[in-house]
This record gives sequence, C-alpha cells and structure tokens, in this order.
Amino acid sequence: MKIYENAMREINYEREQYNLANSLIPLKTVSGKDCLDVGCGMGEYVELLNKNGAKAIGLEGFQPFVTSLVERNIPHKVCNLEHSPFAFEDNSFDIVYLLDVIEHVFDTEHLFTEIRRVLKKNGLIVLSTPNYSHISYRIKSLKGRFDLFTYKSRHKKFYNTISFVKEAQQYGIIERQIFQNRWGDFCYLSRVFPNCFSMYHGILIKNAKQ
Repeated sequence: MKIYENAMREINYEREQYNLANSLIPLKTVSGKDCLDVGCGMGEYVELLNKNGAKAIGLEGFQPFVTSLVERNIPHKVCNLEHSPFAFEDNSFDIVYLLDVIEHVFDTEHLFTEIRRVLKKNGLIVLSTPNYSHISYRIKSLKGRFDLFTYKSRHKKFYNTISFVKEAQQYGIIERQIFQNRWGDFCYLSRVFPNCFSMYHGILIKNAKQ
C-alpha cells in the first residue's frame, strides 16, 4: 500500500471508526443516499459508501490527505472545518459522517452549525471519537506520555464516554450508541464499564432541526 508523504498513515479500509460507522448504519443500507464524510482523511469511507450505491463526497482540509484524494480521484471538496462554510446548499444530505474528527477541532459549534445546515430534516449524523478515559490512555498519562495524544495525533480536544454524549446531545437526538476496543470488538467489559474499557465510542444522532 502506498504511504503518502506527510499523511502519517496508510490507506486502510478496516479502521476502527469505519467499523463503528458500519455498525451504526450498515453500508448495505446506504444505496441511493446522499452522504457527506466531514474530515474524510484519505477518503476510504467515501469509497466504501460509493461502492455500496451511495452518492458520497468528502470534505478535507489537511493538505497531505487532499493530495491523496486528488491522486485517487475521490470525490471531495477542500474546506477548513473550523472556520469555513461548507460549499453545499442547505438540506443536501441524508447522512453526515464525522469519524474521529471532532477531537481535531476546537470550534465544534461552527462545525455542527454547518453539519446541521447541510443535513436534511430528520437526517442522521454518525460520530465517533477515541475515549481518553480508556485504561491505556490513563497509563500513558501516568507515565508522562500525554504528548502521544497531542503532538503526534494532532488532537485538540479529549473526550470520554460522558463528555462525548454531552457534546452530542446539543446537536440532535441520540438514537444509538456503540462501544469498541482493539481486544475484541464488543467485549463484556466495554459494555459494562465503557468509560474505562471502551477505546472507541460511536453515536448516531437524528437531526432535530425544524
């Protein structure tokens, strides 16, 4: 697999956030849907959506990822997610995906204002983020390695399963939540003690705008 210079990762169709998104809205159900992947990275999920019959496009502002999108002919538009309006009409999309992006953005109010503007009434938002109360992150913090979460990952905000829900509730009606980790997709401990043992958190929101 080709590694794009400065993109910091390989093309990967099996990322945890993609598995979460597929669990919340199965890819086999997206045919004919207008979908937007906000912060689409290297565009793998846009590809998966389109292969399953959706009409999907991505938004991305990180130049190495944009280079990958252009080279691989992935439908996309370039956008600064924190400051710029999305280049789409109101009520354009049935589903908006925000997969492991919210932790990269300070101004989430602007981000969700734009998401809800371009989303159709009763449209769906699929969110995911790492859970920074997971035991592995706690251990790294105790070892003084918080830099692994910030400088290397470019993360600006740090959610756990409680704060993520509080954020999500501001922007619509929570329809479903799902938890996942790397040691068994949906293990018992993740379900019973998600804030400690769930590494990833996915939420499905229904747009409640009038």
